[in-house]
Amino acid sequence: MKKESQSPALLYGLVVNLTLVAGLLLLALFPLGMLFPIHGPVFQDTFFAHVALCASAVVFSLLLFFRIAKQTKWRVFVPYLLLALLLVVCVLFCFLPVTARDALIHHLAVPLWWVKADSIKEIPWHSWSYYPMLLQMAFTGFLSLGFEAGASLYHLSYLVILAGVVAGFLYKESNDAELATVSFLFTILLPVCLRLATTPLVDIGLAVYCTIAFVIAYQWGTRQRVRFAGVACGVALGLAMGVKYNGFLFVALFCLLLFILGKHAGRSLGQTFRFVFVVGCVALVVSSPWLLKNMWWKQNPVYPLFGGLFGTSEGVAGIRGFQPLEFRFLRYGEQWWEYLLTPLKMFFLGQDNSPQYFDGVLSPLLFFSIFAFFKRPFRPWIFFGALLLFGYTYTALFFSGPRIRYLAPLFGIGIIFTLYGVWILAERFARKEKAEVFGTFFLVQLAFSSYYLIGLMGERGLLPYLFEHQSRQAYLSEQVLDYNLARELATLSSDQEVSYLLATGNRFYYYDTPVLSGGHQSASLLIRWMRNASSVEQFVGELRMRNITYIVAHQERMQSSFRSILEKEDLKIWNAFATEYLEPVGALGPYAIFSLQKHEPSIEGQDHELN
Repeated sequence: MKKESQSPALLYGLVVNLTLVAGLLLLALFPLGMLFPIHGPVFQDTFFAHVALCASAVVFSLLLFFRIAKQTKWRVFVPYLLLALLLVVCVLFCFLPVTARDALIHHLAVPLWWVKADSIKEIPWHSWSYYPMLLQMAFTGFLSLGFEAGASLYHLSYLVILAGVVAGFLYKESNDAELATVSFLFTILLPVCLRLATTPLVDIGLAVYCTIAFVIAYQWGTRQRVRFAGVACGVALGLAMGVKYNGFLFVALFCLLLFILGKHAGRSLGQTFRFVFVVGCVALVVSSPWLLKNMWWKQNPVYPLFGGLFGTSEGVAGIRGFQPLEFRFLRYGEQWWEYLLTPLKMFFLGQDNSPQYFDGVLSPLLFFSIFAFFKRPFRPWIFFGALLLFGYTYTALFFSGPRIRYLAPLFGIGIIFTLYGVWILAERFARKEKAEVFGTFFLVQLAFSSYYLIGLMGERGLLPYLFEHQSRQAYLSEQVLDYNLARELATLSSDQEVSYLLATGNRFYYYDTPVLSGGHQSASLLIRWMRNASSVEQFVGELRMRNITYIVAHQERMQSSFRSILEKEDLKIWNAFATEYLEPVGALGPYAIFSLQKHEPSIEGQDHELN
């Protein structure tokens, strides 16, 4: 009985089911946060219940790894020790102060504002706050406890769960302990996963839900006994839609390809249609809180997307963004054939913090995924997964540009294909030496990822912060220039005075005083008010009505963007405003802080006047 209770199949099922139930509890935090105080018992108790279930899924994922690793030909302490070292390093990264740009712009900034308000409320000027925010519900809970590192540790927990889902699926498919053990470690070692999972972002959570939906759909297709498979698959997809808008694209493609999976697996058209109908309805219900929230607040369920269709576009004439294809061709001189090879280039050429090289690092070993097609006849999940990989990748490249993070829904599926491809090669050419083949594969990836980890430690300043007792303030002063700007502004302004951030980078999380900006195009609100004003005084009235007392600007970016955007009448109003009402009161590097004068206007021209 004890052996059965610890079987890999049972542990795998527990990981999947606990993750889905925990996700539903997480979803419940959104309406609860709107109806009850965030610091109150209703929200807090639900949050703790979610964390407990999520932690249980992590524990069962680790137990699954230990159970499978015991069956390998390797000495069991080797995989245990490697996993322990990896997790220790990841946990240490999680205790660093947050520096990730997107976390500071919205993943942590919005939950922090909710915590300060003690309620989930609309933030009208912050376009990112209208995105789906499933994982940010948990971030809100951790910030309400004053435990910032908890948000990073929470995101890391999804990486352990993802590793368990991948390993459990491959073990079930192959009954090969070496394959499953290496797949678990490979998932955690993938550089992009190491980077993303150790900071409070949401991409790994999206990967988990998409991978769970994939494995449940496959179980349905192969007629395995799965109770309520359609409901479970729909819940996973609905939760994916609640993490990021990327999830909507994945779900649309996923539901279409279910018809192909059903046909390939021998399901009748009627059976497939019923399954897809259940999946789609459940996914829509689970994702509906985010859609209804945006309909209520903005009359557009997917705001700020498709603003033209719903009549909610708030774009400003003169501000034009390039389409992804157009940008790559003009900025980097790429050709069509080069763009089509982007997925392959991502395996070998990815670089962190470089949009030209996809802003992330994968692994050259992902190239082994092509060998998953070498075994005939194809298993149903091979054909279904391949269409998902290719369909989503090229659709995402067309709509959002080539960044590795944007492919997060495919992380788990891509790893499954890679390790399965290695297994196919070992089965065909080195059946007796399979353990050695997987060991070699893993050691190559370990060397690659170790080199990456050393670089990541240097980039994030892990060792000085941990072992040289560097203060949080000193660390952030080095890592985030906006942090110094926020501190400077805090010495000048009060809790009643609002500062407008103009081309500063929008790291809102570290601003203690009220701020306001215009989203991706930070000048858009100022320009809209300027164009609606018939005089400088009316424009100033718009600012004072919103308690805007300071304008904080990156001067070079402001000058450059205004010259290309503002029309003649706009320039006339801005120059008069800058000359008569703005006075520099602080500066930090490229940034300047201007005070909006309340009484005597300045009569001297300032260097922020435009010609």
